Amino acid sequence: MTNHLNQQAKLLDSLWPHCRLLILAFSLVCISQSSVAQNSSDSQLIDSLIMRLSVLELGEEKADVLYQISDVYYDFDWKNATDYAQLSLNLSKKTNYKKGELEPSNRLGELKIANGIHVSEGFEYFDRAVKLAMAKDNQEMELKALTNIALAYSLNKDFNESIRYYFLAIDLASDINDKASSAGIFGELGKVLLFYGDITLGLFYFESVLNFETENEFRNSTPANLFAISNG
Repeated sequence: MTNHLNQQAKLLDSLWPHCRLLILAFSLVCISQSSVAQNSSDSQLIDSLIMRLSVLELGEEKADVLYQISDVYYDFDWKNATDYAQLSLNLSKKTNYKKGELEPSNRLGELKIANGIHVSEGFEYFDRAVKLAMAKDNQEMELKALTNIALAYSLNKDFNESIRYYFLAIDLASDINDKASSAGIFGELGKVLLFYGDITLGLFYFESVLNFETENEFRNSTPANLFAISNG
């Protein structure tokens, strides 16, 4: 096993100099193009959702629209994203809309850990999201929440727990045959393993991301995957 991992690490060392600059340049172009397109439509979408919100009665549909507004704000306005997610969660609880509690719970956890200051508060929301996802047999959301818990532990520098939750997420992703999510988790796990001091295993998981992207000819690559590969 050790010899195999050493061979994998050597292979990665030989590949990085050739692909690092190309991957970084490609990822920056993708991010730039995506940002321009998104900024041009976000304002119109938010206005449309708020107009729709104004004519809805209290209930499940209104809770869903509140979450949709939060989702639009998520990438560029932390306060509004948080406020609307909280409104969605509160309304879902008030109307006993359990399905409607799931995504806002996970989203509020993500927003809490986004600035690295309120990480401890994020765990409460993620734990709630995992329980709700399991109750609804929503494995996709369970996977997201488990991955977020692993990330939160890594931000707290509790690498043992972070690694444990990343492996739980990998197992679930394998069970539902979600290869794209597996690749993203491999990249995050690789970074944690490097911090933990296991360089060989960390590079092994970075190579797994590279293999996935190569097999898919880098179609629909995420910035996180590209940076994981380039920084490995």
